[in-house]
Amino acid sequence: MSRDRLIMLLALLFLVASILFFFYQKKGYTKRFEEIKQEKIQVEKTAALKRLWSTKGMQKKLHNLFKRVPKAKVERLKIERTKVNIKLNSLSDKEINYLLTKLAILPVEFKKLNIVKSGNSFILEALCAW
Repeated sequence: MSRDRLIMLLALLFLVASILFFFYQKKGYTKRFEEIKQEKIQVEKTAALKRLWSTKGMQKKLHNLFKRVPKAKVERLKIERTKVNIKLNSLSDKEINYLLTKLAILPVEFKKLNIVKSGNSFILEALCAW
């Protein structure tokens, strides 16, 4: 009888250990599953931002925007592959408001933005990248 009891005790101990191991593994699995879900969300956000910030046709949009500015007011307008360098003189308040509103809508990062008021006109100097 003692041998049967020992076998039953070992089997019961093995069963309890197996159940505890199963719950531990399930907890680790669900934790890793949540981490993977969060990583997937981050990757999707990064991909969406990359698509937004690497917009093709940004140069064309900027050219169209600055076509509206009279050539006499443009001191420097250099649109390169991923950045634009701007210096505009004698802008009215409506013109500078229009330009800054349109630039703010575009997915560009202002590296430098300097606005100086001289009398009734403004001088806009900006360096933007995308």
